[in-house]
Amino acid sequence: MPGIPVPYPTIPDERGDDLHGLEDLERAELVIFMAGNQFMAMEELITAFRKTHPDIGPIYYETLLTTVHHRETPERILNGQADVGPVWATEIEHARRSGLPLEGVDVGVDLDQHDRVEYYACPLKNGRNQDNGRYFLEFLLSMEAQRIYHSYGFTPIKDTVN
Repeated sequence: MPGIPVPYPTIPDERGDDLHGLEDLERAELVIFMAGNQFMAMEELITAFRKTHPDIGPIYYETLLTTVHHRETPERILNGQADVGPVWATEIEHARRSGLPLEGVDVGVDLDQHDRVEYYACPLKNGRNQDNGRYFLEFLLSMEAQRIYHSYGFTPIKDTVN
């Protein structure tokens, strides 16, 4: 409701990397909520999006704010809190890129579901920046965005990445 202050999300300190542009939230010209397992690709996606739409001002984005999650599994293995744990293939790729001494093991065709996972995105019907939301959705379908996703281990939309 107009005029009523909206409280900022409260998250644990170790999840501070999930909120980007919080200081600009009130004046953001694009507000994006993404699936938590896309955290590692967001900076590169936003940088590429800004190149295609440099006229869009502040962007706030947030990435599934959880404290018990597969995302923490690599860290728990490294600090001795866990011996093994399931993670997304994208988190294995992120660990590899980060230089973490972890190994990913393919679970095999019977358990692998990467070809059955689908993501959907939609703009708010009455969002305050509807045009910018549509521009971002169009960008997500672009070859550049799909290339970025693919580089982080995500399965691209068919026929967009060779």
